[in-house]
Amino acid sequence: MTIAARLWLSAAVSLVALLAFSAALAIELHAARLADAARANARETVAAAGRILSDLKDIETGERGFLVTGVEHYLDPYDAGKELLLQAQAELHARTSGADPELRQEIALLDRVVAQKVADASRTIAQRRAAKAYVFNLTTMDLGKRDMDRARELVTTISAQEQTELRRIGRDLDRLRDQLLYSALFGAALVALIVVVMTWLTVRAMHVSLERLQSAIERLGRGELTTDLRGMGTGELAKVAEAFNDMASRLANEAAVRTGAEGAVKRINESLVAKTLQLETYSATVNVVRRLADRLPGCTDEAEFSTVIERLVPELLPGRAGALFLLNNSRNLLHRTVSWNGIQSSSDQFTPAECWGLRRGQTHASGAGQLDVLCDHIAQSSSTTHWCVPLVAQSELVGLLYAESDGKRPSADSDGDVMHMLGETIALALVNLRLREKLRSQSVRDPLTGLYNRRYLDESLELELARSARSGNPVSVIMLDIDHFKTFNDTFGHEAGDVVLKNVADVFIKSTRKGDVAGRFGGEEFLLVMHGADRQHAVDRAEKLRGAIRSIDATFSGQKLGQITASFGVATFSGSGQSAAELIDEADKALYAAKNSGRDRVVAAANYAGAEAR
Repeated sequence: MTIAARLWLSAAVSLVALLAFSAALAIELHAARLADAARANARETVAAAGRILSDLKDIETGERGFLVTGVEHYLDPYDAGKELLLQAQAELHARTSGADPELRQEIALLDRVVAQKVADASRTIAQRRAAKAYVFNLTTMDLGKRDMDRARELVTTISAQEQTELRRIGRDLDRLRDQLLYSALFGAALVALIVVVMTWLTVRAMHVSLERLQSAIERLGRGELTTDLRGMGTGELAKVAEAFNDMASRLANEAAVRTGAEGAVKRINESLVAKTLQLETYSATVNVVRRLADRLPGCTDEAEFSTVIERLVPELLPGRAGALFLLNNSRNLLHRTVSWNGIQSSSDQFTPAECWGLRRGQTHASGAGQLDVLCDHIAQSSSTTHWCVPLVAQSELVGLLYAESDGKRPSADSDGDVMHMLGETIALALVNLRLREKLRSQSVRDPLTGLYNRRYLDESLELELARSARSGNPVSVIMLDIDHFKTFNDTFGHEAGDVVLKNVADVFIKSTRKGDVAGRFGGEEFLLVMHGADRQHAVDRAEKLRGAIRSIDATFSGQKLGQITASFGVATFSGSGQSAAELIDEADKALYAAKNSGRDRVVAAANYAGAEAR
């Protein structure tokens, strides 16, 4: 039998074994795909049940909001929830069409509970629309809670059954994977055995010739390109030997050419890689610096400023921990505002004298690989490299940019350049931010009391009234005037009057809710704009303010200034085209009514219809 015939026989036997093995694998893979599809369907079933419960919560939220307020747009979650609920129910039915009867029974129960809940909600909404005012019905609320609890219980039961099914499918998948693994191992072993046996039979028949051919191939593989096969007789092996000799000759010629070309390509490739890395690093650095310089001027406060630093600076210093330290208003202490990558060596706060970079007014590098001394705010046992970059712009020191190596990446000369560039960018942006904050504060704040000024109060009140007109929420204003303020000025001097104003302003600030606007209206008059506060709420707040002002124990130059009282006028936005000026005028009239009624009291103005005192 010729070599070709032996090889064809080996190939035929191997092909038959492979086909049988492939058929077995295809059957098991099909079963695995079916199991995966069943598991995905179970997961989607659990998700659909969860969405039904979520949509019921939206329906209940919209229902309660409408019942309490009577405002139609509070029904938006209700309407959206009903539509999504139908979709979720349809999906749940579609995915459980072939489920076991017990699960279908639970889903049928859930459908009835859902239908009851939606029907109850529709009925209570219709009743609320027909009623002029909302009447709290405990029985209705209990029924709604019972339906929600029952729906939640059914969803939990369905999810538990599907989770049980998921675990069963998981076990089936594990079993199928084991079968696939064992089949693959058995099939590979079988094919390998057939190939080995047929090869052994062929080699045994052509032992001597194949050993010579093997030896020649091995020598050629080791690089002996002068290998030559002679005396292989005639037939197939002789043709193989002739082809082998021609191949060896061509390889010898090509090897000489390839050796020279490989050397040139290697040198060119190394140069290109180095330049590419350099360009990529430069491009990435320029891009991050551009993003940093673009975003920092848009920050409105130091918190946003620190967030931008924390997000972008680590991209410029990969593998480097660092922090931003800002100088306090007293200019005697630096405190850490933000850090990244977990700094280990520097203190959280320290004085300017503890940093050599701040002393020298320039970047200071110390630690491992540096000859300079360590700063006092850095742990003396530290074995990493540290950079301290003073943040100076327009001859003003505002803080310090600090970075340290993590010991895993060697320091490079470019690190110092990047730190210096970062320091200049951050310092200039921070100085400009503080300047903008200072100018803005000066434009809207009263310099004596720290409260908002008349201009800001007018703008804020106009905005609040516009919001109230859209939303229907009430807005009230409280106007306060210090009683007998001229007496304080005439008796103790204008500086004592300033003390009284500051004390009253402090009470105003402490008693102001988040979202309210408190300001100095002019002279000894103060104004408080209260969003969402109706007339009674505003009067109650004014009474509390009046009591707090009466409890002020003010002194000036060691001398008690006596009892401080104030009169209050309260007005509430009517929503009928009333302007901010008209609302303030009502509060002012109520204030004068309080003055004329004996001072130290609160008077609430009834819109365009007189006033009442408390």
